[in-house]
Amino acid sequence: MQNRAKIHIIYNTQKNSTKKMDYLPSDPVMLLSSINMLLRDDEFDSLEDLCAYFDRDVAEITQILLDAGYEYNQQQRQFRTM
Repeated sequence: MQNRAKIHIIYNTQKNSTKKMDYLPSDPVMLLSSINMLLRDDEFDSLEDLCAYFDRDVAEITQILLDAGYEYNQQQRQFRTM
């Protein structure tokens, strides 16, 4: 993985207040969107690098998304509908 600044997803919880998340979402649709975005925008070189950064198991992430109807296409570096 290239040396990059830590990725944070920022959202507003109150006026002039933000919280930072440095974990992948648990909701399968949000997880799909986050992973595909991070891979598409070249934040990570591979799914393995992305999972290592967030301390998640590749097989676990792949299974969660497989159960939701998505499979990983390594050539395109994204999860797509089956």
